[in-house]
Amino acid sequence: MTNLPSDQDQVMNLLNLIPLDRGGTLMPEGPATFEVPRAGICQPFLHQSILRFQRSNPGLAGDGCVDPGGATWRTLESLSRGKSGPAGSGGTNPAPPTPPPGPIAPAVARPAKMRESAWRYLLQFTKKHEGAVFNFYNNKLNEKAAQDVTCGVGFRIDPRGIATKAWVKTMFYVPGSNAAPTDTEMLADWDAAAALIRTGSNLLEYGNVCKLRMYPDKVYNQMALILRDQKLPALLGSSADFNSFENFPAAAQTFCLSFAYGRIPFDFPLMRASIRDGRWADAAKQCHQRGCSELKNQAHAQLLLFAQGVVDKSLDFDAMPALIL
Repeated sequence: MTNLPSDQDQVMNLLNLIPLDRGGTLMPEGPATFEVPRAGICQPFLHQSILRFQRSNPGLAGDGCVDPGGATWRTLESLSRGKSGPAGSGGTNPAPPTPPPGPIAPAVARPAKMRESAWRYLLQFTKKHEGAVFNFYNNKLNEKAAQDVTCGVGFRIDPRGIATKAWVKTMFYVPGSNAAPTDTEMLADWDAAAALIRTGSNLLEYGNVCKLRMYPDKVYNQMALILRDQKLPALLGSSADFNSFENFPAAAQTFCLSFAYGRIPFDFPLMRASIRDGRWADAAKQCHQRGCSELKNQAHAQLLLFAQGVVDKSLDFDAMPALIL
């Protein structure tokens, strides 16, 4: 394919109609979340998903390409049609309850020092850019690296025994029955994830070796609690440059706490100085995080430029971009 956005959309839709055990990306809790396609670029997760599909279906070329009318395309179409057939012909376990449409984590009140518009936008922004994984997985890249079993929206579960804590267990369920997992089942899944070294293309494999799944609404509630009760206090306590945080434009507040979800900016002195002085456009030039997706880096810069526009045009400080960047 030529990596047109419309072509990528078709492939993503087909993969999300095919169960994980047939090489697709449809999980018991629902379809996978892909990044918005861009012309000429096949995003890494989509490329990895295509490769995994090809490797899961003998006879397909393992090149990560999908040519219209080609073998991979025909297999995608065939298996996607089979997914909705009668029981036993490729169906999956019933999906667990899904969060109702509307705001994310509505029961988690905003932090006292943050604008409501910034808080609600931040939750949608973090959901979009961090990318939830609804089972245990591992960020350990080689045998010598430290163990890094994780779940949800970057919830690191270390040491192993944390997997049996109530706040972790309540997010998990047993597919098929939706029963609460036992401590033994939680530890078994943790061990399964720990035993699989992370590569650039095997994220979906953790959905095969791990048997439990997570409730999306509970995952996003935990994400909101971490942002409010852990990351914001850590950010505000890290430097006097954030002393005026509650008076920042909403877009700047969103940027600051989104940045802190990945790392507290101890080593970004120029950016912090720009933030302290309210020079949002300057901060936009200094906010690039290594290891962060380029889409998120670009969206961070856009938030800061939006904040600069709010100040320059004397707009309402509660104003936010109409769409999630």
